Amino acid sequence: MEALDFSHGVPAPTTGLGGEQPHDGLDESMKRVLERLRNEVNHRRLHMKPYFQDYDHNNVTRVTKFQFAAVLDMMQLSLKPAEVQTLTHQFAHRDGRKVTNDVNYIAFIQAVDSDYS
Repeated sequence: MEALDFSHGVPAPTTGLGGEQPHDGLDESMKRVLERLRNEVNHRRLHMKPYFQDYDHNNVTRVTKFQFAAVLDMMQLSLKPAEVQTLTHQFAHRDGRKVTNDVNYIAFIQAVDSDYS
Protein backbone atom coordinates (compact mmCIF):
# COMPACT_ATOMS: atom_id res chain seq x y z
CA MET A 1 0.00 0.00 0.00
CA GLU A 2 3.00 2.32 0.21
CA ALA A 3 2.68 2.93 -3.53
CA LEU A 4 -0.72 4.53 -2.86
CA ASP A 5 0.52 6.95 -0.20
CA PHE A 6 -1.52 10.15 -0.57
CA SER A 7 -0.26 11.68 2.66
CA HIS A 8 2.22 14.02 0.91
CA GLY A 9 4.69 13.51 3.72
CA VAL A 10 2.15 14.25 6.46
CA PRO A 11 2.25 11.60 9.19
CA ALA A 12 -0.96 9.75 9.92
CA PRO A 13 -2.54 10.81 13.23
CA THR A 14 -3.03 8.44 16.12
CA THR A 15 -6.35 8.00 17.83
CA GLY A 16 -7.27 7.57 21.42
CA LEU A 17 -10.22 5.69 22.83
CA GLY A 18 -13.56 6.29 21.18
CA GLY A 19 -12.01 7.86 18.08
CA GLU A 20 -11.00 11.04 19.91
CA GLN A 21 -7.67 12.62 19.14
CA PRO A 22 -5.17 12.77 22.00
CA HIS A 23 -3.83 16.34 22.14
CA ASP A 24 -0.81 15.43 24.27
CA GLY A 25 0.48 13.14 21.50
CA LEU A 26 0.78 15.98 18.98
CA ASP A 27 4.04 16.84 17.31
CA GLU A 28 5.54 20.28 17.90
CA SER A 29 4.48 21.75 14.54
CA MET A 30 0.84 20.78 15.16
CA LYS A 31 1.00 22.25 18.67
CA ARG A 32 2.30 25.52 17.21
CA VAL A 33 -0.46 25.63 14.56
CA LEU A 34 -3.16 24.96 17.16
CA GLU A 35 -1.72 27.58 19.51
CA ARG A 36 -1.63 30.15 16.69
CA LEU A 37 -5.24 29.32 15.82
CA ARG A 38 -6.29 29.56 19.49
CA ASN A 39 -4.76 33.03 19.73
CA GLU A 40 -6.37 34.22 16.50
CA VAL A 41 -9.80 32.75 17.33
CA ASN A 42 -9.75 34.38 20.77
CA HIS A 43 -8.33 37.69 19.54
CA ARG A 44 -10.83 38.02 16.68
CA ARG A 45 -13.64 36.39 18.73
CA LEU A 46 -14.45 34.05 15.88
CA HIS A 47 -17.49 31.81 16.11
CA MET A 48 -16.74 28.97 13.72
CA LYS A 49 -19.45 26.51 14.68
CA PRO A 50 -22.28 28.16 12.66
CA TYR A 51 -20.13 28.08 9.51
CA PHE A 52 -19.46 24.38 9.91
CA GLN A 53 -23.13 23.73 10.72
CA ASP A 54 -24.11 25.31 7.38
CA TYR A 55 -22.42 22.32 5.72
CA ASP A 56 -23.65 19.78 8.30
CA HIS A 57 -27.26 19.33 7.12
CA ASN A 58 -27.72 16.03 8.96
CA ASN A 59 -26.25 17.24 12.28
CA VAL A 60 -23.60 14.51 12.37
CA THR A 61 -20.86 16.90 13.67
CA ARG A 62 -18.60 16.32 10.71
CA VAL A 63 -17.95 17.87 7.31
CA THR A 64 -15.90 16.82 4.30
CA LYS A 65 -12.26 17.83 4.21
CA PHE A 66 -13.05 20.23 1.37
CA GLN A 67 -15.83 21.88 3.39
CA PHE A 68 -13.48 22.06 6.38
CA ALA A 69 -10.84 23.80 4.25
CA ALA A 70 -13.50 26.14 2.82
CA VAL A 71 -14.57 27.26 6.31
CA LEU A 72 -10.96 27.85 7.37
CA ASP A 73 -10.41 29.88 4.20
CA MET A 74 -13.65 31.83 4.73
CA MET A 75 -12.52 32.69 8.27
CA GLN A 76 -9.26 34.07 6.79
CA LEU A 77 -7.07 32.11 9.17
CA SER A 78 -4.10 32.30 6.76
CA LEU A 79 -3.10 28.65 6.98
CA LYS A 80 -0.70 27.03 4.56
CA PRO A 81 -2.11 24.14 2.49
CA ALA A 82 0.14 21.67 4.34
CA GLU A 83 -1.20 22.96 7.68
CA VAL A 84 -4.81 22.55 6.52
CA GLN A 85 -4.02 19.02 5.36
CA THR A 86 -2.39 18.20 8.69
CA LEU A 87 -5.45 19.54 10.53
CA THR A 88 -7.78 17.42 8.37
CA HIS A 89 -5.70 14.35 9.25
CA GLN A 90 -5.54 15.24 12.94
CA PHE A 91 -9.29 15.75 13.28
CA ALA A 92 -10.37 13.08 10.78
CA HIS A 93 -13.56 11.23 11.64
CA ARG A 94 -13.05 7.52 12.13
CA ASP A 95 -15.59 4.81 11.51
CA GLY A 96 -14.16 1.98 13.56
CA ARG A 97 -10.65 1.47 12.23
CA LYS A 98 -11.40 3.17 8.94
CA VAL A 99 -10.36 6.80 8.49
CA THR A 100 -13.02 8.62 6.48
CA ASN A 101 -12.73 11.74 4.31
CA ASP A 102 -14.73 13.66 6.92
CA VAL A 103 -13.46 15.98 9.63
CA ASN A 104 -14.87 16.12 13.16
CA TYR A 105 -15.37 19.87 13.39
CA ILE A 106 -16.54 19.76 17.01
CA ALA A 107 -13.19 18.27 18.10
CA PHE A 108 -11.40 20.95 16.06
CA ILE A 109 -13.45 23.76 17.61
CA GLN A 110 -12.82 22.38 21.10
CA ALA A 111 -9.09 22.41 20.37
CA VAL A 112 -8.95 26.03 19.19
CA ASP A 113 -11.79 27.84 20.98
CA SER A 114 -11.58 28.25 24.75
CA ASP A 115 -15.36 28.83 24.92
CA TYR A 116 -15.93 25.21 23.83
CA SER A 117 -13.17 23.59 25.91
